[in-house]
Amino acid sequence: MATLIGTEDDNTLIGGAAADRILGRSGNDVIDGRDGDDRLFGETGNDTIQGGLGADTVDAGDGNDTVLAGDGNDSVIGNLGDDGLFGEAGNDSLRDDAGNDTLDGGAGNDTMRSGQGNDSILGGDGNDFAFAGTDNDTISGGLGADVLHGEGGSDLIRGDAGNDRAFGGEGDDTLDGGAGSDRLDGGIGADLLIGGVGADVMAGGDGDDTFVFGRNSGFDRITDFSVTDDKIQIVGVPGVDDFSDLTIAADANGDAVVSWPSGLATAAVTLVGVAPGSVTSDDFAFG
Repeated sequence: MATLIGTEDDNTLIGGAAADRILGRSGNDVIDGRDGDDRLFGETGNDTIQGGLGADTVDAGDGNDTVLAGDGNDSVIGNLGDDGLFGEAGNDSLRDDAGNDTLDGGAGNDTMRSGQGNDSILGGDGNDFAFAGTDNDTISGGLGADVLHGEGGSDLIRGDAGNDRAFGGEGDDTLDGGAGSDRLDGGIGADLLIGGVGADVMAGGDGDDTFVFGRNSGFDRITDFSVTDDKIQIVGVPGVDDFSDLTIAADANGDAVVSWPSGLATAAVTLVGVAPGSVTSDDFAFG
């Protein structure tokens, strides 16, 4: 394994076809690992690091860094600063610390963890895991069956396509399942849950939560609806703008099933543990 060590100035350090070990030191460095399973260290400064081919290990160090991991199953750590970490192809691990960071897994089954700061996490293609940490973050799962955790802060979580699981954690979160049969859990706080297209299962958790349904929303379930605290909002459905436009019946378990015409089909939501007679107009909003 060849070792390249920079100076305290701005360096350009380029590896070869084999596995390299490259240390940038201080300065705003450009590091390119090229081929091989490289170990790349930006250290201090605002660095630009390319992993290239191979299963690379990258520690960008402190500073506002950009890491392009390249092809292969890579491990990337951003550390302090406002970083941009891009896994690209492969099953990558992206982790960052404090700062307003962007983590983009790219293609593959990626695991992404951000820390303090208002971060943006993009899963891309594949079955991804995302953990947003503290503060107010944005997570987009992309294609695949993703597991998305907002953790602390008031987060925006989009499952996008696929059968996703999203957990808001603490804070007033917005969870949008997108296409697919999703499971949404708001956690603690006044959350907004949007099932989207597909047969979704939703739980608002603690707090005054709102569940939003639109056209072609499918047949969904809410497992913890409170007739005293929560609200169902129906938006963008022609001909459904009042409580009288809804049909409320009981299923085989005695749970309330609220249905309405939606496009060429019927949409419905089952309120688990809620009797039909306890559902009133106060539980709904329209528009």
